[in-house]
Amino acid sequence: MRSLAILALLLAAGSGACGGGATKAATPDTGGSYANRARESGSERGARVVAAVRRAADDVCRCGDGVCADAVVQQLGRAIHGQDDVMLTTTEQSAMMHAVARIDKCRARLFGRGEQAARVAERWAEETCACADAGCAELAARRGAEELRRYGDAEGNDDELRRILVASRQVKSCMREFGLTGQR
Repeated sequence: MRSLAILALLLAAGSGACGGGATKAATPDTGGSYANRARESGSERGARVVAAVRRAADDVCRCGDGVCADAVVQQLGRAIHGQDDVMLTTTEQSAMMHAVARIDKCRARLFGRGEQAARVAERWAEETCACADAGCAELAARRGAEELRRYGDAEGNDDELRRILVASRQVKSCMREFGLTGQR
């Protein structure tokens, strides 16, 4: 499921326009001039990233269980790893967002929203606590919280609720270690 977080971060960062109808596909600014990054717009790399996400959506929807879906999403993470400088056109971004929505829908069918919320919370804690500095921790905590908000209407069992509470406590503890309140 870790790979889906990477993809979610790619989509979250791709929402800001970079001019010329292209948007960045990932969060970090990899440096270089805008002109160099803009040349990536409409490139084969953008089309390959979108195609990989679409294939993953098809594969996840064919899965019969959560193990299969997790394996597909992990494979997608490996396929798009290192593609953080790819520029997506508006059409490509829309297609990718549609494919991610399909992945979410099919995963919900396999896991249920309570289980998905618990997994998101556990990944949130893992990524926040894995940071080496306060800036990283603050960013990871904020992104994890934003992703977890998508599951505000989820209903789950006692175990899923316990897992979410434990993850929340871990995030709070890690934020304190970096001198952050964790309340942003």
